[in-house]
Amino acid sequence: DVLMLQANIHQSTGKLELALDVLKQVLNREPDSVSVMVETARVYEKLGDYDNALALSERIIRQAPRDSRGHSLKSEILEASKKK
Repeated sequence: DVLMLQANIHQSTGKLELALDVLKQVLNREPDSVSVMVETARVYEKLGDYDNALALSERIIRQAPRDSRGHSLKSEILEASKKK
C-alpha cells in the first residue's frame, strides 16, 4: 500500500507528525486493520501521546483478543509512560 510506505518513510526520517497524518488516513480507510492500528499506536507512543497509543492498544485487544500484538503493545506503552 502506497500510504503505508509513505508513513514508513516519514517514520524513518523522523517526521512522526507526517507519519501520523498518513496513518490516520489509512486507519479511516481500514478501521479494522490491526496492523495499521499497531503502527499508529507506535507513532503515538514515539510522540509521547500515551493516551491515544493506549486507547488504540485497547481497541486492538477488544477487536482481536487472541492477537498478541495488542497485549504486548499495551505493556510496552504502559512501561514507556512510566519512564516519562
